[in-house]
Amino acid sequence: MTPYKSATASQKTEKSTGADTPFAHIIALEQQEQERVQKEISAMQEEEQNARQACAKREAAMEEELRIKAKDELKEYREKELAPILKMAEADAARRTKELETHFAKQSEELAQELIDLLASDDSPFTF
Repeated sequence: MTPYKSATASQKTEKSTGADTPFAHIIALEQQEQERVQKEISAMQEEEQNARQACAKREAAMEEELRIKAKDELKEYREKELAPILKMAEADAARRTKELETHFAKQSEELAQELIDLLASDDSPFTF
């Protein structure tokens, strides 16, 4: 064998002998760095997931708060604004009903009188 060894042969020799060469040290550092980066990425993903969940909870709480506030405002509007409008509408309906009743009562009296006059006339077919 020649005194010069190939790179793979020397790596095998280094691994079997456990020699601490600069190349092996660099590989070990790169593996450690890769593990560290993977841990950081996992931690960041977990943190992102937690942040998304917290945002979703806050958003749901805000929606519920807005829903409750809207219900309260609607109830207040119903009590303060709609009650007077409804009372005015009821009063107007009662007034119009009385006007119609009066109008038709007067008209029915007039029609009844016309009918009586027609029946009492000389040229009525119902005269005796």
